[in-house]
Amino acid sequence: MPSKAEIAKLVFREPWLLHPETHQMLMLELIHGMGFAEDGEELPDVSADARLPKHYEWWNGEKEEINYFLTMEEAPGVARVPLNGIVAKRLSRYAYYWLGAACLDRFVQGLQQAAAKPEIHTIAVDINSPGGVVTFVEETGRAIERVARESGKRVLGFTDTQACSSAYWILASCPKIYCTPSSQLGCIGTYMYSLDHSEALRKAGIKEFLFEAGRHKGANAGVRPYTKEEEDIYQGIVDAVHAKFKAAVGRLRPGVPEDAMEGLWYFGEEAWSLGLADDLVDGYDDMLRAEGLIF
Repeated sequence: MPSKAEIAKLVFREPWLLHPETHQMLMLELIHGMGFAEDGEELPDVSADARLPKHYEWWNGEKEEINYFLTMEEAPGVARVPLNGIVAKRLSRYAYYWLGAACLDRFVQGLQQAAAKPEIHTIAVDINSPGGVVTFVEETGRAIERVARESGKRVLGFTDTQACSSAYWILASCPKIYCTPSSQLGCIGTYMYSLDHSEALRKAGIKEFLFEAGRHKGANAGVRPYTKEEEDIYQGIVDAVHAKFKAAVGRLRPGVPEDAMEGLWYFGEEAWSLGLADDLVDGYDDMLRAEGLIF
């Protein structure tokens, strides 16, 4: 699928676990111009070959492993696994570049790599994300749970910016969560946005013909209104994802009240009071000090 069509389908036709203001900005950018690189302009290698993330690169004929986690000399044995940007899975290179997206495949690889290193004793999941797609978020959360359960390593979650919607689902999968007072957490909800152009086309004197087999096949073509049955179907999809999201948070964070899982985000201090986080710190290093990992 061409890159622009791939992004348009994501923005206008897929259910989202995303901070709504971020989704609005994506829609405005799509409507007013996508800002792709000019012909011949080389894109930065932010997620090259992202459909099939690489474990290795070749240097001077030697195969060298790429680590998708960071370490600090001041904190030996601590692996920092970052998740920065709108979360997504298996998009094209152009789509990752335009969305400023974080590749969930690479994030999970970073977790697995850190878990496999004997010199690593602590894994810090560092999230800076407004959320993103639904696909692979549940599985990413389970990957964190599995590493925490089976690796014997301490797993911490941290945000000093945003961990909203699907990014919060991922953060909630960490056994212990730290956040800063001004960070944003939560936004536990789901939605799907669609445009119906049929009335605008009619007023412009444009008549389109839609031939479909399967009574719902053309539901998202944008040239006819949804039927009541189709509205119920898509609302049902959104409700089902939200129910699964709330069930996951309820299992992982049993103290979070039901009212805090209705789509609102909270600054760190209130998020902590609601049980969305375990402790407040002023930054990543403060979290490491609180855990006795640096002094």
